[in-house]
Amino acid sequence: IESRATAFFIKGDQKPIFESLFVKYFGKHFILYRTEEVLGMHLFGYGAEHPRLREFLGDYLAVAIDEYHFRFRSDTFVMKGQHAGLLAEESLVPLIIHEKKR
Repeated sequence: IESRATAFFIKGDQKPIFESLFVKYFGKHFILYRTEEVLGMHLFGYGAEHPRLREFLGDYLAVAIDEYHFRFRSDTFVMKGQHAGLLAEESLVPLIIHEKKR
């Protein structure tokens, strides 16, 4: 989905080893969720599920819990900001309300 919330598509018989190795090497920086867990948490909101949502989620979703992210190519454009992790700075948005005088 993006570098701080990355979807993984794993062959059926490789899922147990993937989970084990992912937690071993990346468990300090990411939480690994199975697709059904993500859907049950309503991480993408409530309401009708988009018909193609499960295609994009893959088998697992790894969500960043600190400043780390996945970078799959060395020439990838690096964004100044990321917003799909679980840090408070990414998920809490300030709300400013201005009332116009009548």
